[in-house]
Amino acid sequence: MSDSLNSNDVQNSFSRNTRTLSKNGIVWLMMFFMILNLLPVDIYLPAVLLIANDLNTSVDNVQLGIFFYLISMGIGQLFLGSLSDKYGRKPIALISLLIYIAASILATVATNLETLIASRLIQGIGACGCAVTALAVVRDLFNEAESAKIYSILNGAQSIVPALAPLLGGFISIQFGWRYCFGLLVVLGIVTFIFSKAKMTETNTHVLTSNCNEKQADSNSCSEQVKARSKPQSKSFWTITSDPRFIPNAIASMAAMAFIVQYVVKSPVLLIDNLGLTPTEFSLVFGSNAFLIMFAAFCATKLISRTSAKVTCYIGLALMILSSAMFFVIPNPDTLTQYLVFLSIGSFGFSFSLGSSIGMALAPFPECAGKASSVLGFLQFTITSIVGIVVGYFFPSGALSLAITVPAFAMLSIVFALINKPAQPA
Repeated sequence: MSDSLNSNDVQNSFSRNTRTLSKNGIVWLMMFFMILNLLPVDIYLPAVLLIANDLNTSVDNVQLGIFFYLISMGIGQLFLGSLSDKYGRKPIALISLLIYIAASILATVATNLETLIASRLIQGIGACGCAVTALAVVRDLFNEAESAKIYSILNGAQSIVPALAPLLGGFISIQFGWRYCFGLLVVLGIVTFIFSKAKMTETNTHVLTSNCNEKQADSNSCSEQVKARSKPQSKSFWTITSDPRFIPNAIASMAAMAFIVQYVVKSPVLLIDNLGLTPTEFSLVFGSNAFLIMFAAFCATKLISRTSAKVTCYIGLALMILSSAMFFVIPNPDTLTQYLVFLSIGSFGFSFSLGSSIGMALAPFPECAGKASSVLGFLQFTITSIVGIVVGYFFPSGALSLAITVPAFAMLSIVFALINKPAQPA
C-alpha cells in the first residue's frame, strides 16, 4: 500500500507542473541515463588497437580501462546514492553529468596511457551517478512487481549500446580517429544535461516535502500523503546488506553483471584472436547478441507477469550456470556456431536474472532507495570487476574466468537464499 501511495504522490506532483516530464517520460529519460552508463565501455572496443598504437602501449593496458571504469563506478555509487537520498535525484544527476562531460573531454585530449586511465576513473564516477539515479527513480515511482519489469526494460534498452556502439565506434575511429568517440560522449552528455535540467522531475519524496515546506503560501499543492511518508529515514550500509531480502538478490545481480563484463572483455580474444573474425565481423556478432539480449529482456517482463520476479531470477541463474558449464568444458570454442550457442543461453540467463534480482533487492528500501542502489551498484561493478581481474589472472585461457566467476556468484546467491529462507508458520 505504501509503495502505491508513493507512486501516486509523485505522479500528482508531475501533473501540477506541465513543463516537466510525465512519469513515463521520466522512465524514458532513465533509459538514456543507462545508455550513457554503458557507452564508454563499448564505443571504443573496435579502436583499442588504434589507441594502443597511438599511446605507445599494449592492447591489454588499454583494456584495463574498462575494469578501472567499472571499479570507479561502483565506488562512486557508495557516496552518490546516499547524497541522492538527502539532496534529491535531480541535483545528483546533473552534477554527475557534468563530471561525465569533463572526463570525456579529458579522454579526447589524452596523450598517454596514464591520462586516459585517469579520465576513465573520473568518467566512471560521473556514469555511476546516472546509474544510481536511474535505479533510485524507478524505485521511487514503482512498487516491487512493477519495478522488476521496468528494470528488465532498462536492461533491454542498455542492450542497444553493445548492438550499435561498436559499429559506430569503429566507423568514427576509422573515418575521424578514436578521440572523436569520446567527443561524441561529450556531445551526448551536454545534450542530456540541458534536457534533464529543463525537464527532469524530482521523485525523492523527502525533497518534495522539503520544497513544499519552503512554499507555505502554496501549501495546498503539496500532497499530505507525501508529507506524512517522507520524513527522512537513514539506514546504514550494514542494515541494508544484512537484510535477508537484499543479499541473495544482490549476489544474483552480481552473477548477471559478471557474465556481461566477462563477455565484453573476452569477446575480442575469442572472436578476433581465436576464430579470426575481422573487426567488422566482430561488431556484427557483438551487435546481434545485443539484439538477442533485448529480445530476452522483453521475454523476461512477460515471464515476470506470468510467474514472479523470483521464479524469473532462478530460471536466469540456471541458464547462466548451464552456459558457464559449457564454456568450462570448452573455454575456446572451435567454431562461431559453438560460441553463439553457449553465449545465447547465458544471454537469456543474464536478461532473466538482472532486472528481476535488482527489483527484489531494492524492494525493501523505498525510504532510502538511493543508498540501497548505491550498495547494489558497488557490489555489481566494483566487487565483480575485482573478482574478474583476479580470476582472469589465474585462469587466462579463453572464457575460463567467465566459466568460474558466474556460477560461483549464482550458486552463492542460491545458498544465501536457502539460508535466509523465512520460517514457515506453525
